Amino acid sequence: MNAIQIISVSVAIMLVVAPSGWAGQESAPVREGPVSITALGGAALGSGKVGAAAGLTIGVDVNERVSVEARSVYFDRGPGQSAMDLNVSVLVDLLTARRAVPYLSIGGGLYRAMFDVGNERSFGMMGGQVGSNDMGVTYGQMPMFYARRMDALNAPGDGFGHMPGFTDPAVSVGGGVRLDLTNRLYVRPDVRAVTVFGGGDTYSVGSITFSVGYRF
Repeated sequence: MNAIQIISVSVAIMLVVAPSGWAGQESAPVREGPVSITALGGAALGSGKVGAAAGLTIGVDVNERVSVEARSVYFDRGPGQSAMDLNVSVLVDLLTARRAVPYLSIGGGLYRAMFDVGNERSFGMMGGQVGSNDMGVTYGQMPMFYARRMDALNAPGDGFGHMPGFTDPAVSVGGGVRLDLTNRLYVRPDVRAVTVFGGGDTYSVGSITFSVGYRF
């Protein structure tokens, strides 16, 4: 099961099955403050790899159902590989005036992937997606979405030891559940699928995170 399938199944469980149980719950305390900040942690999935994810979000409520969120998340993509997902998303609540509120999210931004081609654990290894470009650099575990574009990058003065990385446009879709603990403090499990566009191709990565947020 790939990252997109995992995200789709997770969202379906949270947003289709669970709401029937939330419908009769007690009303939540009145939320204080239109601005919120969260710290999140969890896992990133994609290209057959699972790594850690960590980041921050800042959100602003537009009205009772809609909020806008700026999100910055770091992904550990394995030895010698990492990424940053920077996006702005619109979150739409499916219920209102409840302690537990399911929501959908859609947004866009930039996805920056970074590679250390000098890392022997990741590049030049036997197995995985082994190949090389015209300059003889071997790619052991680099996704082909990026490996095909390596020739277009300028090598730094010390060769291909530390690549500057790729920055591409990306769109994000997902959903989750916000559970209000008090009128200011909340927790939020969240799943997102990010589709990256570059070189006439696409690349997908997913995240499953848990956030702790505060309103002010």
